[in-house]
Amino acid sequence: AKALELLAQLPEPDDRQWRIKHHQIAKVHSLTSRRLAVYGEEPQAALDAIGQAIDLWQAIMDRDAATSAIRASFASALSSRAVLLARRGRFDEGLDDCDRGLALLRVVAANRKLSVTPRRKTVGVLQQKGEILMRSGQFDRAVEVVRGAVAEAKTLHEQYPGYQSLEYIYASASYDLANALTQSKDFEASCEQLERAWSLACGLADKAPKMLPATALVGNLAGPLAAMRRRVHGAKASETLPLHERAVGVFEAALERHPKSSSLVTMLAMALSVALATNGTVRLARGLTSMK
Repeated sequence: AKALELLAQLPEPDDRQWRIKHHQIAKVHSLTSRRLAVYGEEPQAALDAIGQAIDLWQAIMDRDAATSAIRASFASALSSRAVLLARRGRFDEGLDDCDRGLALLRVVAANRKLSVTPRRKTVGVLQQKGEILMRSGQFDRAVEVVRGAVAEAKTLHEQYPGYQSLEYIYASASYDLANALTQSKDFEASCEQLERAWSLACGLADKAPKMLPATALVGNLAGPLAAMRRRVHGAKASETLPLHERAVGVFEAALERHPKSSSLVTMLAMALSVALATNGTVRLARGLTSMK
């Protein structure tokens, strides 16, 4: 609120200053929406805030004053609203916002072919579109969309192998594709994607133990991959124990660097409980010590 008050006082003597001012106001509304989505008690408030941001960016577009950065921010806002709309069952509107965002990002990527950011954001929007399609029961369409996200993420990872954030996106998109394939009853293909995501996530957790999303992804993958190995390959429960033990080890290593992280403690507890249910010989004492 204070930021909006200060921005309102800024002069706008020319088109450039007008664009800068309204872009910043839109960014504040977008950030407000994110906070409201997490902490707010009324979901409509988050929708209203992101709607204000979108209206401002659309006004900049209408004046033909949008830069590549503004187009990318506009696309992100549309993607955020798509998620909020889908949570309220407004799937068609959410899909429309995803498509509008993708169109904007493709323009930016075409103008800046060497830029990673618009292509990375494209992967994220495709993932969100796939999630909306799955929420609405359109599983085959979701597979098609998320397969495109995986292809783009794979290309980015191969072009920029040193970017750990891109490696995470590749793993995350592969996991999303596995979920879509599971819903479409293509279990062998789903297992293949889960194996890929697992390999990428574990490798990244080892290389970048401070990257908590990669650590969380390892925990999220262990159970589904174990189940899919049993379904597709007939693996025994005891044969999937190394997956759960690997997850426990990853969480323990992360806790050494983030000893006050309650989310890591929760994830470690869940991994230990699953491992114990699979085979009681898991390293329980060490895990409980880490949790304390």
